[in-house]
Amino acid sequence: MTNEPMTNGGRRAPRGISITWIARSASAIGIWSLVIGHCVVALAGEPIAIPAALHVHTTFSSGREDLDAVARRARAAGLKAVLFSENYALAFEYGFAPLGGFLRWRERFPSLAPEGLPAYLDAVRRARERHPDLILMPGLEVLPYYYWAGSLLDRAVTMHDGQKNLLVLGLERAEDLAAIPIVGNRRPLGAGEWAARLSPLLLAAAGVWVFRRRGVREERWRGFRVRRRRRHRVAGGALVVLGVLLAVNGMLAGASHWDPMRGPRGYAPHQEAIDFVAVRGGVTVWSLPDARDHSVHRRAGLTVTVRTDPYPQALEATRGYTAFGALYWDTTTVEAPGGVWDRLLAEYLAGRRAGWPVALGESAFHYEGQAGKTLHDAQTVFLASAPTPAAVLDALRAGRAYAHLRPKDFELVLEAFTVNGAGMGGTAPAPPGTPPRIAVALRASDGQPRPVTVRLIRDGMVILERKGTAPVMISLEDRDAPRAGAWYYRLDVRGEQGARLLTNPIFVRVQG
Repeated sequence: MTNEPMTNGGRRAPRGISITWIARSASAIGIWSLVIGHCVVALAGEPIAIPAALHVHTTFSSGREDLDAVARRARAAGLKAVLFSENYALAFEYGFAPLGGFLRWRERFPSLAPEGLPAYLDAVRRARERHPDLILMPGLEVLPYYYWAGSLLDRAVTMHDGQKNLLVLGLERAEDLAAIPIVGNRRPLGAGEWAARLSPLLLAAAGVWVFRRRGVREERWRGFRVRRRRRHRVAGGALVVLGVLLAVNGMLAGASHWDPMRGPRGYAPHQEAIDFVAVRGGVTVWSLPDARDHSVHRRAGLTVTVRTDPYPQALEATRGYTAFGALYWDTTTVEAPGGVWDRLLAEYLAGRRAGWPVALGESAFHYEGQAGKTLHDAQTVFLASAPTPAAVLDALRAGRAYAHLRPKDFELVLEAFTVNGAGMGGTAPAPPGTPPRIAVALRASDGQPRPVTVRLIRDGMVILERKGTAPVMISLEDRDAPRAGAWYYRLDVRGEQGARLLTNPIFVRVQG
């Protein structure tokens, strides 16, 4: 293989880049050599490619198919793993102050309740036994917080952030999942809260005292002084009724981790949930950060607006989460070159973040055909050390994965993406003064000559864009790479019919 400057419509490759591009007509031998080589390496213990559907619902919450039906569908689609994300404790409430315990509107949605968690986890374990060829992982979709705005006087209220969700994976103890600090998850009252909730009884006690107290009032009548005895029964009775009413209201209100009637709280509730899961060894995924939700409803003469704006800023405002939904069948911006994701990767390299967020493909699957989607439309391919749930979670945490969107007829398959021999999620050592060597190979699953555009991104900048036909192989030396420090590369590939492929980064660090 020779290295020659790549041309694109008569234009030469960017200065400092030496590259080889082998088109389909001349690449059959090279592609098959690469495939055979990968097979040999896999036998030697290299990672196994595990295509997975992430964020899948079943009849345990808002899905229409049970665990077995989804497993059969996954097998037929060529998937090797399904990461379930059942809705948990999903209910929206509006309390009418000051008696929100009595005067409360609540609308529940299909979701798991705390008492249903043991049965759910046990059902997934038994499904694993029935489908040993698949990796089935239990998980939850949780809503840490939403809040209300508007006025009852105007007969119009708005519920904000009702779809600003996190996916929770890797926790398989019901007691851990039941204690996640989210707005819809009830918790026991502490001693101080009991005292505060029962404090209105002091008002009732004062009312009893007023009710029983006899007052004496002197009056003059025709030159005589007359003493009249009287009781404040109306005032005392009113205090008793009010105190008891407020105490009972406090008990009926229960104890949620967050009160949606208190307005916006930023990302504090989400950060608390992320930290809770991390301490217990689980992972959190920001779900569909570019998605939006808007609807208007009528309830008892009220106009209720439900609104969630895109929230890519959540990725920058929170820390400690593991990943985010980067590709799904909707408009996405987080993964755009120079966008939010690249800024976060830069923060990681600069030491301002302890970790970097992993990009995933997100299905948001409820049933076949919903919004024209199928189970395998959006996939994450994990490069795991073994076909086990633990190995998939390790690959997720490490970023050994790529995401892709699959149109109806084919999918883009990444055969190789390495920098100086290191793969996605890894760090490649770079000897001083030696340009990093990047290798890329990809193909279409149906073997047809599919047009693709390959973009290579370094530190948020597109340093190479090439239009061609899959299958392709690229061998590249980046002679404009930094001479010191650390940086990263990632791929963004686009094909026909909306096909996409997005890799996680490979980091490079100059030695010495």
